[in-house]
Amino acid sequence: MQSRIKVFALLLISLCIVLIPCTSTAALTSDDEKFLTAMQDEGVVLLFGIPATMNTGVFHGNDPAIQSIGQEQTAALDTFIAKINAYSLSPEVEEVRDQFISSSQIFKNDLFEYSTLSSTCGSCITTMNAMYPKLNEEAKKTLKKVIKYYQISATPIN
Repeated sequence: MQSRIKVFALLLISLCIVLIPCTSTAALTSDDEKFLTAMQDEGVVLLFGIPATMNTGVFHGNDPAIQSIGQEQTAALDTFIAKINAYSLSPEVEEVRDQFISSSQIFKNDLFEYSTLSSTCGSCITTMNAMYPKLNEEAKKTLKKVIKYYQISATPIN
């Protein structure tokens, strides 16, 4: 599932870059390049994978599994945020990081609530059904920010 999401995200980014004429290429620092690679390979995939994992946990798991998923996914976000916060980024690239951090705060809030859900509770299922599209939309916001950066800067994808 995550490999499909990764391939989809990379194809979408590639398509958008091909459609924009390359007028100038931004000079990226080493940290900018590392960050953008991390966003492509891990960050976007993480954001799209979390709602799918949460959904599976509620509909096919049990209460301890739901709690475990909430904790594991929150830890994954924290680990990735620590990784990307270690980079010194140019202002343009920093906007992408800010979007990811903003999105991940929404994810973390929902993961906290998710950890309290029960797979046998009707209102809990309704809660998950409301979280899923909201989190997917939030992941799309971050992906769009990454794509917009590549379009504006005409930076080639690694």
